Amino acid sequence: MLKLYQRGLLVSVKHWFKRTRDHWILQEDNDPKHQNRLCTEWKTANGVNVLDWPSQSPDANPIENVLSLMNKACEFWKNFEGTEEYDEWENKHSDKCFANHNGSAGKMEVDSIVEMFKRSESLYNVRYDNYIGDGDSKTYKGIVDSNPYQDLVVKKKECIVVQKVIKPEYDRLTDTDLLERCIEGYTQNNNESLNAVIWSMAPKVHYSGAKIVEIASYIAASIFNDGYTSVLKIMQLLNLESGLSALQFSENLDSQRISIANIRAQQETKEARKLKRAAQKETEDITAIIEDLMYGPGIAD
Repeated sequence: MLKLYQRGLLVSVKHWFKRTRDHWILQEDNDPKHQNRLCTEWKTANGVNVLDWPSQSPDANPIENVLSLMNKACEFWKNFEGTEEYDEWENKHSDKCFANHNGSAGKMEVDSIVEMFKRSESLYNVRYDNYIGDGDSKTYKGIVDSNPYQDLVVKKKECIVVQKVIKPEYDRLTDTDLLERCIEGYTQNNNESLNAVIWSMAPKVHYSGAKIVEIASYIAASIFNDGYTSVLKIMQLLNLESGLSALQFSENLDSQRISIANIRAQQETKEARKLKRAAQKETEDITAIIEDLMYGPGIAD
């Protein structure tokens, strides 16, 4: 994230605001990658004004505030359609249902942004002259077609950060030497499993020093290869006493891990996951045909 700030943020500010820091404010949520020490110190040192962002605020995300894709209760009860329990729930729920959008998530983005432009004058007496997009949706086309301001044509400005910051990473990921490693079709499941164990002790969303990551890696390797009982051996080397309860707890964790792995390895479980993915893909394909593919890489305009 720090690289994006360094290579892209000030470049965009210089392009659009001509070094005038008083005329812009950075809007971002409270994601840990924005709030870590390095990023916070850099923004302070470079005089970046950041908009205060409430934690877990339902009003903070404008898109989700305009349209919600699906109420979780609706998603749950959909499995019980046709039953007396469903009819009873539906009668109570219909008046307070939050689901106000039908269609794909891609179409939700287009519809919600269009709605924000169309209501800006009536709600805030404001007109949005420009739209900055990344080229992955037909949002700008939706805005133009809806003609929210009769005597004003909204202009589109491309995000210049993409070319200067993301393209080098794209070039690196498409390097021939890197792609040749994927020819045999091998996966990184084992590596990702080890990473998950490391992250459980040193989460990647929080800053950790080199020594902490090193210790977490050693412990993760021990757990990954020999189970949680290896932690007791580490404690023994550190002259830390552990009793029978700790041993039983470690053995139970190892037993659960093996049991879950065996279930996932069963053929019927694999087939069930394949069928579920196939059903989801079929639904997405049908929606894309109906909606004329509102969202996808590089489809804009």
